[in-house]
Amino acid sequence: MRRWRAFIRRARGITHSADEIREYASGFEEIWYVPPQEANATAAEKEADRRHQRAGKKWEDITTIFVGHWDPDTYLTRLNEKMGFVYTRWFTFLTWLFLPS
Repeated sequence: MRRWRAFIRRARGITHSADEIREYASGFEEIWYVPPQEANATAAEKEADRRHQRAGKKWEDITTIFVGHWDPDTYLTRLNEKMGFVYTRWFTFLTWLFLPS
């Protein structure tokens, strides 16, 4: 296995080890923006737990749509009021009747 890793590294021109890359990337933590609410360790933990719970529920309920800073309920309600006829029997019948064969 080690021979194979060495072969791949030579073939791809990789000259750094994983530890060297981790050490180099650890210096980037100072550069990334940290929102004020995540600067607090407790708030960061709570946010991570909330994200984890939301990610865990990803496939349980696919009808839930999360849209940041916008509530789609009012828009979809108005859209359903205006376009609800599309889901009626008569509209389906007329659509099939006028479809070119």
